[in-house]
Amino acid sequence: MNILWRLHTSPYFPSHFRNLEEKLAQKLGLAYHEGKSSPIIKSDQDKLIVITNTHCKLPEDLSQSANNIELLIHANSGFDNISYEWSQSIDFPIILGNPIRAHGVANMILSHLFNHFSPLHHQKSWDKSRTYDRKLLKELSVLILGYGNIGQILERVLTPLCGTLTILDPLKNMSGPKEHYDIVIPVPSLNQSSLGMIDELFLTKQSEELVLINSSRGPIVKEDQLLRFLKSNPKATAYLDVFENEPTDFSKLELKNLNTTSHIAGVSKNLYQESLDFIEKVIHDFQQHDLQNFTTNYKDLHLQQRSHKDFL
Repeated sequence: MNILWRLHTSPYFPSHFRNLEEKLAQKLGLAYHEGKSSPIIKSDQDKLIVITNTHCKLPEDLSQSANNIELLIHANSGFDNISYEWSQSIDFPIILGNPIRAHGVANMILSHLFNHFSPLHHQKSWDKSRTYDRKLLKELSVLILGYGNIGQILERVLTPLCGTLTILDPLKNMSGPKEHYDIVIPVPSLNQSSLGMIDELFLTKQSEELVLINSSRGPIVKEDQLLRFLKSNPKATAYLDVFENEPTDFSKLELKNLNTTSHIAGVSKNLYQESLDFIEKVIHDFQQHDLQNFTTNYKDLHLQQRSHKDFL
């Protein structure tokens, strides 16, 4: 018997998501199990496909069933709860769900950009002056930190619009100038190399009218140092959707040039359906191909092919 084991359900999903996922399991010929308790395994022939996210404690939650796991789908886009050592010690693939929320996050980042530089004020009568005091993106330099699913979407959208667009991602061997940008958009994975990368030293090298948009991972930005920078540079602006500690007390972040939202960048009306579609495709492909072909086809989402000690 093969079992689809949902270890933890995202709080973003509706209450009936479990029923939908159970129906999906049945469609794929799998039994369904939900929760932290290990499913009942009657023999070594019973195989598990596990769905996890950043709320799971890995590998502790899987320790009793590790020998029966043949595939792990990490459906949340963050994987900072997975260690390099563990990812290299297991013999089943970990497939990342980065694409699931990528468009939602990219949309929010672009909304901040356009609303900040080209705010729309609808008019009730004809304005003879026809003035529109704004900056165009072609006048500005933009730095994107990270070249995963979100970074690639932003590149496609912003390349024809921005004056200068620089993308830095050591994993992709990209490099470029590291000082004085008008707009900084961090979208890397959270790891030792990105932890606290937006600090006082980094910020003081940027424009005094810097626009920083962090909808990726909170600990990428050192919040106390960002607050000092914003206080010293009132023309700068930050948009934060993620924070070092969550939930966050916004009353401690009350600055006119700091805008906050509650980790909603990846949320959209169809998020749960997109998750189901992604899970179905991955499992279907896993069932149809041998392991080598499967991991080759999913090389960009196969964690073990991406990871190294500096990355995880």
